[in-house]
Amino acid sequence: MQRIFQAVFKLAPGTDLSAVRPNQTPQWDSLGHVTLVAALESEFNVNLDMADALRINSLEVAREVLEQHGV
Repeated sequence: MQRIFQAVFKLAPGTDLSAVRPNQTPQWDSLGHVTLVAALESEFNVNLDMADALRINSLEVAREVLEQHGV
């Protein structure tokens, strides 16, 4: 999941991913968010509904959402 966040948002190696948030990461715009959700769905073979997709606003929340989907 960390690799996905780094790739989608083009983050430098060593970036503190716990601090990556939509309002603090310029690359995390609406297109970046859709790209992130699609990458997570593809990597973990899940389908996230709109409510789950919209909840994702950090690496930690992404983990929680994926755990709820059995990942």
